[in-house]
Amino acid sequence: MLAHQIHITLDGVSLALNAVKTPESRAAARVSMADIEHQGDDARAEVIRVMSSRVTTHLDREDLFRASRSIDDVLDNTRDFVREMTMWDAAPGEQGATALEQVAESLEKVRAAATSTDPVDVRENCLAVRKEAGQVRRHTRKALPRSLTAS
Repeated sequence: MLAHQIHITLDGVSLALNAVKTPESRAAARVSMADIEHQGDDARAEVIRVMSSRVTTHLDREDLFRASRSIDDVLDNTRDFVREMTMWDAAPGEQGATALEQVAESLEKVRAAATSTDPVDVRENCLAVRKEAGQVRRHTRKALPRSLTAS
């Protein structure tokens, strides 16, 4: 279920990345992003429904809820990014594209961790995600002022 939620979130990040690289597609991306975000909400609701109906799980229930909520936050922030980029006619440029590419790489590693049965592989992927998160923050901090002054 988490892998499905991550897949939907990756679709949203891909759409945002395309909107950064192709400014003329931004209005359509905003509409498509709303659909993807609804799919993500449905996937999260399914995670909650199934987890709430299970007596036991292999992993801690609260950890699964937290992971699902975090994945949903990524999709919500991506939706907001596309909406604000369109609304402000901002140009995030290469820094924005790099940040989105790193978000996608992080989501791929989260998916690998969520679907792995090897504890070492899970740990390595989770540590890689934490490192990528720092890179995303750095690129976002650099991209924001540039995007607002480039418009």
